[in-house]
Amino acid sequence: MEKREFDIIVFGASGYTGSFVVEELVKSYPRNSSNGFKWAVAGQTFNELDSVLEEVSELTGKDCSGVDKFLADASDLPSLIQMASKCTVIITSVGPFRFLGENLVKACLTAGTHLIEASGEVQYILKMQLLYNTEAADKGLYIVQACGFASVPADCGTIFLQQKFPGDLNSVEIFVETNDTKKSRTFNYASYRCLVYIHSERKERDTLESLLNHGPKFPHEHSMAHKGYLHYNEDVHRWCQVNFQCDNSVVLRSQQLLYEAGNKRPVQSQSYFVWPNFIKVVIGVTYLLFLAFLCHFTLFRSFIEKHPRIFSLGSCNPNKKIPRDVIGSLGFKITIIGKGWPEGTSHENIPTVTHCAQVSGYNPMYGASAIMLIQAAITVLTEKDKMFGRGGVLPPGAAFAKTTFI
Repeated sequence: MEKREFDIIVFGASGYTGSFVVEELVKSYPRNSSNGFKWAVAGQTFNELDSVLEEVSELTGKDCSGVDKFLADASDLPSLIQMASKCTVIITSVGPFRFLGENLVKACLTAGTHLIEASGEVQYILKMQLLYNTEAADKGLYIVQACGFASVPADCGTIFLQQKFPGDLNSVEIFVETNDTKKSRTFNYASYRCLVYIHSERKERDTLESLLNHGPKFPHEHSMAHKGYLHYNEDVHRWCQVNFQCDNSVVLRSQQLLYEAGNKRPVQSQSYFVWPNFIKVVIGVTYLLFLAFLCHFTLFRSFIEKHPRIFSLGSCNPNKKIPRDVIGSLGFKITIIGKGWPEGTSHENIPTVTHCAQVSGYNPMYGASAIMLIQAAITVLTEKDKMFGRGGVLPPGAAFAKTTFI
């Protein structure tokens, strides 16, 4: 690839997640520094971009007025192609991706640009892999999806545990836990819309997964036990609910790709949300099941989408920006428990070795995701020769398995 004017462009920089990406870039990779990375921002209007740059200047104490800006619209393919032609890698957090993501994939394929997405919508992720993986690989381009909180800790954490496990890893259970110190759970409207459509398209998801994962299957000697939608887990001593988001699908896709590419033994997996107590289990699961049922009907889904304050139980207010101290109070912990056999032993008996990996931090959906997105982009810039295959539309675990990102 020819040298371009910019290494990275942040598309959607004026959005809520995008503003965190810009802040983290200013802190860690300031303009005119010796690290060698040159970056810019892009969005729908210069006024919005100027506003977020002014905000980041106040937060960091660093002047951002000279950051280069480009106009681009997710619904305007020519503007996206023009933006993509200016850089080597684009970071995007513009969602919902099922409505706003595909044009940017097309633009990057046209312009010959790598793409790092914060996409966490399973149907969109699977569809892009089905439609564009071959073209991306043929062009030597990496379109890496789910590079935020969903699903870098789960997917890359599983790869990390595989690499460190003293023998053959058979299965992992992934436990996602949050802890809000200010008891003020909140998220923005784009995240709310994503959740609405994740609930609504389960049949489409199943169809896409069957079309995508049709390759050879590894004959596991011991199938992983499924513990049900809701259960009390003795490993974490908490009530757990099956994670309906993208983590498990992303992990399994990485495992299948690595198996097909190098005959690497794939790991079975299941992902769970962890509830702090039984009362919250009853309230939370009842609410989620009710919401999921309503979202299957177009009329109800439209009503839910238009009234986020009601159906998010006050957690989402599209007319109010979330204060940084509020969103920063939300902590997270992801625990990955792996089970397998000691090196060189028979697999006839049940797995006897258990190892654990853990990732924790704060502000998972925005601040932590911003760091993950940036590090993924820098890995593409600096370690492309170590990445999976020739290119493709890939999950992060498979894409970065042999890089220092893991």
